[in-house]
Amino acid sequence: MTNHQSAEQLLELATKAGAEAAEVLESQSLSRPVFFEANRLKQLETAQAEGIALRLWRDGRPGLAVAYGPVEPQILVDRAIALSQLNEPETIELGTGEKVVYPDRGVSVPAEQLVNWGKEAIAIVRQAYPESLCTAELDCEIESTRLLNTLGLDCSHTDTTLSGYLSAELVRGEDFLNIWEGETERGTLDLNTSAQRVLQRLEWAK
Repeated sequence: MTNHQSAEQLLELATKAGAEAAEVLESQSLSRPVFFEANRLKQLETAQAEGIALRLWRDGRPGLAVAYGPVEPQILVDRAIALSQLNEPETIELGTGEKVVYPDRGVSVPAEQLVNWGKEAIAIVRQAYPESLCTAELDCEIESTRLLNTLGLDCSHTDTTLSGYLSAELVRGEDFLNIWEGETERGTLDLNTSAQRVLQRLEWAK
């Protein structure tokens, strides 16, 4: 069952269980980090996470249940109802509206592009300092959020963030120097600029 189906089913099950109102907040994230160590590509990863929260009111009493990863909708509803019995009645406050999909923010970048950016940045530093040991980490993280309730509200949004950092390590005799720079963007990642800043700081440290 997809998250979309789970969210819709949670509202339906909550209503069948006697809830006067309910809302569901669901989130999903996908991360593709790329790691460089000692000037070389070390590791590519893919990490996914998902979470869902149900808030309902039965007999005016609020109940909240949260789950991460796959979950049976009925179990989440039962938890929320059980917790509602421990709370005092309150005024139900929920937003009303219609289905709205907000424009996505940011641009998704494939792992191959992240690898190329990392290699280019490391090459810039090593061209000036061949003896340097460079470490880099680049990531493209996509986060999607959806909020819907029994009053017709259904909003969703996707945000994509690019991040990267670069460090250079120099060892000369008993002297040790480590400098790092990084940035976070939504459109494109310019790790070459970070490499130039690393070079500037290495020059200052001479």
